Amino acid sequence: MQSMGTRKQEDSRATDDKDHRSWLWSGHFTKGERMGDESRKGPTKSELAILQVLWEVGPATVNQIQAELQKTRAIGYTTVLKLLQLMLEKDLVTRDEAARSHVYAPKEKQGATRKSLVADLAARAFGGSTAKLVMQALSEESLTDDDRAEIESILKQMREK
Repeated sequence: MQSMGTRKQEDSRATDDKDHRSWLWSGHFTKGERMGDESRKGPTKSELAILQVLWEVGPATVNQIQAELQKTRAIGYTTVLKLLQLMLEKDLVTRDEAARSHVYAPKEKQGATRKSLVADLAARAFGGSTAKLVMQALSEESLTDDDRAEIESILKQMREK
């Protein structure tokens, strides 16, 4: 029979572990994106967070990636490691095993990944129409005047080509 103190310690550890990974499990995956579902090749939100770190800081170890992610969310070393292992299987990252601590790097540049994600979104949500996707994005109330000016500048450049 467990003493009350032992049970509280176990409950506390379980809660800490759950809280530590909560960002990973609380709404960051959508149906079809859950871990272990290899039918979806693109990065999940959690994987994109890791890719963002790698694009910003360059090749990094698990510890370095975890430290960067810790600035915005609680995440454990083993969670980052597991995500990187899944990302390696999905060919989203490369791993250099030359040093004691493995170094991970993104397989594609940020622009290529974004292009792929936009094409996937256009195909799934807008019947393949990039124009409809852009119109939806432009109709959002969250656009700032700077955003609008940048979009107008891009459109002007496209017209001049």
